Order: sequence, then structure tokens, then C-alpha cells
Amino acid sequence: MEHDFDAPICVLFAICNDVIEDKMTNTKSLIGLYNAVGVLSVPTQQAKMCIVASITNIRGADVPVKIDIIDPDDTVVFTGGANITSNDPLAVHDVVLQLLGFPLIQFGTYRLELQANGRYLVSRNFFVKKISIPDKR
Repeated sequence: MEHDFDAPICVLFAICNDVIEDKMTNTKSLIGLYNAVGVLSVPTQQAKMCIVASITNIRGADVPVKIDIIDPDDTVVFTGGANITSNDPLAVHDVVLQLLGFPLIQFGTYRLELQANGRYLVSRNFFVKKISIPDKR
């Protein structure tokens, strides 16, 4: 297997409820990490969803980082991202997206895909599952 040493590298790709950033130290706390959302019915909305990608080996100016969310029917339902400039390939850059009222149209497996500089880096799934409220009898 050949390795492209110039390619960006993803060191973290997570979904959580919130991200708290300490402005003095530039550290981030990821609150409520999850892989699945339980809902009573669809369509509905996820009140708040944060996506965090940490990427290293970025070289150059305005390197585009793109995050897609793909629904169970393989339709891209969200695209977001940022441009990163770095002269230090050892630096780690965080891209944090905060989505409010994200629509969950159907049950099933949703996929997040991360690209940097037009190259696919990684994907991960999250699941929308049906839950029920137990009887109180």
C-alpha cells in the first residue's frame, strides 16, 4: 500500500451535543458524544448537533475542508466546512460545525463524510432509531 505523505490526516471526527471552547488555552471540550439519536417519530428535528473534525498535515493557503451529511437514501442533506491556511504540517486544526434544528426526515443510517483539499479522508455513521415511551401502569 502506498502512502501519500502530503495528504491531510483526520485525527478526530465526532458528533456531540455541544462544544465548549476555552479562549485562553484554545482547548475544546466535547459534551455528550453520541452515535445514535432516539426519536418517537419522523420527521422531526435534532435541536442541536455539533460536528468536530480535527485535521493535521494541512499545507498551503485556503485549503477547503468539507463535511457532508448523507441520509439513508444516499442524498446529501447538508454540506458545511471551512478553509484552513497552514504553513506547519504538524499543526492540528479543528473545524467545528453547530447545526440547530437539523431535520431528521426518516429512521435509518445517516453518514458523515469528511474531505480536505478535494480528497476523501473519513466517514462515520450515526443512527436515527425509533423509541417508545414505556407504559406507567
